[in-house]
Amino acid sequence: MKLPWQPLKIAALGLGLLVGLGLISWAVTNARATARVAERIAALRAAGEPTTLADLRRKPIPPESNAMTYLDQAALAIKAMVSAVYAVEEQATEEERKAVGDERPSPAILAAMRDALAAHPDVVPLLERAAACPGLDRQWDFNLTSQSFLTSMLTERVSSLRSIWRVLHYQAEVQLADGRRDDALRTCLTMLKLTRLLQYEPCVVNFLVGISVRWESMLVTEQVLTSGPVSPQLHAELEAELARQDLVAAYRESLRSERAFGSDCFRDREVTLPQVPFLQKNEQCDYLDLIAFAIATADRPLGDADVRDEFARVSREAGPNIRACISSIERTRESRFGLETFLHALRVLNAIQAREQAGDASQPQLDKLGLPAEATLDPVNGEPLQIRRTPQGWLIYGVGANLTDDGGQLEDDLDVGVGPSEITPKDQTVNNASPSE
Repeated sequence: MKLPWQPLKIAALGLGLLVGLGLISWAVTNARATARVAERIAALRAAGEPTTLADLRRKPIPPESNAMTYLDQAALAIKAMVSAVYAVEEQATEEERKAVGDERPSPAILAAMRDALAAHPDVVPLLERAAACPGLDRQWDFNLTSQSFLTSMLTERVSSLRSIWRVLHYQAEVQLADGRRDDALRTCLTMLKLTRLLQYEPCVVNFLVGISVRWESMLVTEQVLTSGPVSPQLHAELEAELARQDLVAAYRESLRSERAFGSDCFRDREVTLPQVPFLQKNEQCDYLDLIAFAIATADRPLGDADVRDEFARVSREAGPNIRACISSIERTRESRFGLETFLHALRVLNAIQAREQAGDASQPQLDKLGLPAEATLDPVNGEPLQIRRTPQGWLIYGVGANLTDDGGQLEDDLDVGVGPSEITPKDQTVNNASPSE
């Protein structure tokens, strides 16, 4: 039987041609994707933006000016103090634990806080000295691979930070229990000053730690303000410190460093998990574009429709890794806006109390409190904060992540602000005091 060599040769030639064209197309596509990434990286470098973990390295801070010098000296004692109080909290009833969450520690827990502070009298002075420093350098090893760097951020180096604010929280609780409200507010100022030193901690994970300790600092501050009058000078000092809490800048900084970390992740993945090169490059471009958009819109309200629509569009069109990144950014934005709403409400409460203490009992108006206009707005929707006088005290709030005014329901974070957590319509005796009234 005679084989059809000629047709086979033609088929083989055609197949070879298709393979060749495919390889050429692959090479061209990969080259274009590589060029797109290179173009974006070059633009970032030209703008002075960090594009690798190594770029996040800052000029060393002299030891005497580095808050970590004093935090490290206190570290072992802080760990012992938190462990001692935690051991007592573990034995508490469910009702007692809830009381701690509501800033009402039981006598046993309060005694444990007092004992811990007495056993380590040098700790709080060290923390106060750290808070007075101009900067904080935790000496991150930016020469690590991206995975090793992530591991280092998620270990004791991150969790240990929270213990610092817990100890200061103990101090404020004891001072309040002793009727020393001015001293308790000074402790809150120390807590708030320390939070500002976290401004340049790298990546979103550290920003979220900063959000957590800021919440604790501000909740304790609210507790002190609502417990009774404090000196006029401390009202002024508190306003000055709250005004320095620039959450937009901290959020942007976390995204800038996250982008450098993410870029290293892509490069490391190309080495350890080689896949289709141009797909990885295209994904990296999507990632860089996403972070750039998040940074550019960092000061836009949470309810901004254009921002929400753009995130939704990218999420529909992107791959699973980018969708996960979008989800992380959106959750981080919500956390930041929730805290910023609380921050604005706290500044308004402080201003109202200072005004009342000075003898002004007239109806408070947001534009007559001596605050910058932006500090009296709800950052979620850009509208004036809501103010109510209730039998339990002032209620000052903005809408929560659901973008809906739920009438001041602070429980379950339906709304966000300062004041009683459970409000009913009959409790609301003063309407919103906006500048337009």
